[in-house]
Amino acid sequence: MDADSGASCIRGYRMKTIVQLVKEQKEYFLEKDTAAKQAVEANIAPVEADASSASRAYVVGEQLFLNDVLYDVTSPISVGDAIVVGTNITAANKLSADIKSKIDDLYSKNQTLTNQIEDAYEVMGQNGAKNVFNPNDKVSNDYVTITDTNGDGSSLRIYTPSAKNWQSGTFIVNVKPNTDYRVTGQVAYTSGVGRVIVSTTGGTTIAVSEDFTQNTDISFTFNSGNNTQVQFALGVTKGTVEVGDITYNYVMIKDARDTDPTYQLYAETNQQLTKDTTALLDNLEVNGAVNMFDNILTSQVINGITYTVNDDGSVTCNGTATANGGVMLGGIAVKSGKAYKISGCPSGGDSDNSYALIVRTTNSTSASVIGSDIGNGFIYTPTSDTTVYLQIRFASGQTTNNLTFKPMITVSSYNGDYVPYAKTNKELTDELAIDSTSVTNNGVTATFSKWGKVATIFLTGAFTEGVATDGLVLTIPSGFRPKNTVVSMKTTNELASSSKEALLYLANSGNLTIAYPGSAAGDGIRGAFTYITD
Repeated sequence: MDADSGASCIRGYRMKTIVQLVKEQKEYFLEKDTAAKQAVEANIAPVEADASSASRAYVVGEQLFLNDVLYDVTSPISVGDAIVVGTNITAANKLSADIKSKIDDLYSKNQTLTNQIEDAYEVMGQNGAKNVFNPNDKVSNDYVTITDTNGDGSSLRIYTPSAKNWQSGTFIVNVKPNTDYRVTGQVAYTSGVGRVIVSTTGGTTIAVSEDFTQNTDISFTFNSGNNTQVQFALGVTKGTVEVGDITYNYVMIKDARDTDPTYQLYAETNQQLTKDTTALLDNLEVNGAVNMFDNILTSQVINGITYTVNDDGSVTCNGTATANGGVMLGGIAVKSGKAYKISGCPSGGDSDNSYALIVRTTNSTSASVIGSDIGNGFIYTPTSDTTVYLQIRFASGQTTNNLTFKPMITVSSYNGDYVPYAKTNKELTDELAIDSTSVTNNGVTATFSKWGKVATIFLTGAFTEGVATDGLVLTIPSGFRPKNTVVSMKTTNELASSSKEALLYLANSGNLTIAYPGSAAGDGIRGAFTYITD
C-alpha cells in the first residue's frame, strides 16, 4: 500500500482509494447541480436567491425564479430593489408548478446522492481499513494446521489429517456492533470441501456459507448484532478423501456498504489505531524513561551492613546485620489504576528471614508494607494517586558479601535488564519549559525568564527616585532564585544610561539588589544577566 495516498496495487494494477472515488463523485454532482442552475437561467429565467435585493435589472414582461417559483415582472426592477409579490412580480402560469416539481425531484436525487456519499465517509471514518479480517489473530486447534503461504494473510492453507468430520482454522475478528459486513474470497483445494462460519465468541452461529470446491468464490453478508468481536472459521472436511486440504485466497471482511471488490490486506481501523496511538503517547508522556525510581540513598553503614551506592544507582551491600531493618531509598508518586513493576532484589530473597526490597506507604522502616520483591519482581496497581517508598531490608544475623540491589520501578510489562533512573519525558518537558515573570520597583522592571535551570534577568526602566546607599531591592520570584548563595555582577556603561556603574547582587535568600550610587531620578538602566537557578 502507498503510505501517502492509501492507494492499493494488486496484480500490476493501481487502484483508487475510497477517499479518491468519493471525492471525485462529490465533485461530479456539485458540477451537475451548478450546471442545472445555469441551464435554468439560460433557457427559462434568471434565478434570484434573495428577495430583498435583485441581482440584476428587469423590465415589464420578463420572468424570474424566486424560491423555486416562476414569476412575471409587472413593474420595472432595478439592481438592488426588493422583489415583492403583488408589487413588482406576480406568479406565472402552470409552467411554474411543473418546473418546481422537476426542481424538487432534482434536489431529492441530489439528497440521495449526498446520503450515499455520507455513507461512504462513515464507512471510512468507522473502519479506516477496508479489510478487518486479521489472519494473525488465531484460535488454536490441535487438529488443524494453518499455513500463511504468502506471509501476508492473502493465502491461507487449512490442513487436517483428523478423522473428525469438520475442522476449521478459527480467527477472532473485531467488528462494530449492529453493522452489516460482507465476506469475500476465493477457494482452491487439494482435497475436501470448504465451509465458512461466523459465530459469536460464545459459539452461537451468526452465518454459514458452505460446499466450496475448486475455484469457488465466497460472497455472503452477516450482521454483527450486539457483538464487538466474532469468531470467523475457515472450515474443511475430508469427506470421502483421506485428508482435508483447502486454501482460502484473498479473504476479506469489510463493511457491506463498501462495494469495491479490490483485495486489500488487513489493517487496523482508524479507531483501533487511535486507541493504540493514544495508549502509546500516554505511556511515553507518563513514563518515557524505563526506570522511574530515583534512588536518593547515600553510602552509609547501618546495623552492621555497609551500603555502597554505585554510579548507576545500584546499591552493593556487605557485612552482617545486627538487627532487623535496613535503609530507605526514597519514594515515587504513582497513579491510580496503573500497573507498576517493582524489582531489583537479588534472587533468593526472603522478606522475613534474609533480605528483600520492601515497598512501604511512607518513608519509614516501620511504615505499613504494601508488598516486597524477593528476586522475581512485584506488580503493584494503586487504587488512588499516592506515593510509595522502597527499602532494602536485612533480617538480623544475615551475612552478605557484595550483594547488589538494583532498584527499579517500571511499567508492569517490562521484563528487561536493569536500567539506571532517568527522568520521564513529562518531567524533562516541565523542566525545560520556558517560564517568565517580572517585578517592578522605583520605575525599574526586572523580567525573569527561565529555560530549564538557566535564568536571565532583563533590566529596563528609569529610576523614579534616586537609589539609596543600600540599593534598590526587588524580590526574586519563587523558582528563580540563584543556586549560589550570592551572585554579583558589576555593570558597564551598556547597562546604565550614564557613565555611572551599577552593581547587582542576587542572593539565594530571595533578593535582587541594585546598587547604583549617585543615581538620580530619571536615570535609565538596561541590560541582561544570566545565571543558574537552584
